[in-house]
Amino acid sequence: IDFESGKSEVKPELGENAFGIRRIKENLASLVENEEFDLDSIVITATASPEGTYSSNGRLAQLRAEAVSDYFEKFVKEYSDSVVQAAGVSMNMDGTEMEYTMKVQPIKFTPRSVPENWEDLYNFVENDIVMDDGYKETFRKLYAQKDPDVRERSMQPQPFYKYMRTSLYPKLRTVKFNFYLHRKGMVKDTVHTTVVDST
Repeated sequence: IDFESGKSEVKPELGENAFGIRRIKENLASLVENEEFDLDSIVITATASPEGTYSSNGRLAQLRAEAVSDYFEKFVKEYSDSVVQAAGVSMNMDGTEMEYTMKVQPIKFTPRSVPENWEDLYNFVENDIVMDDGYKETFRKLYAQKDPDVRERSMQPQPFYKYMRTSLYPKLRTVKFNFYLHRKGMVKDTVHTTVVDST
């Protein structure tokens, strides 16, 4: 899911968002209707690229995570309601109607954020075929700086910075989904007892 620079609003018409959003909705729909597993919760983690201050990027990444979480939570609620309504009536063998209900378990959405995705940037640089070995070595030395704001500022005068900012930074603005499920009808297998286990 792409965002406008410095913005957190989910815009389906931006970039390739329409394709990504459709794919996520299809996955969510299949999980809501899955007959083997119940979807318990979804953790949505948004990350930002390093330009700007670490603290402002932290706020921006969190706002993006919350926006994506709200967007898909609304979709899941509407989709679940439509599934329940569609499941309301079926036909008996003798042709009479039989009403039945379908229960869709509430799904908890948890938004999380990573202020600046430096780890992925390091991997992108290491595997990049455009940046030469000298640029990569300079990047590694600057990457060793502990303060992320100082680290990013020290890269700005470098000849490879413009390339990094236009080609690699956009890949750091990601939204990851972790789905947590359990098998339907699964019984908790933990037994608590006050009897001391002598073995």
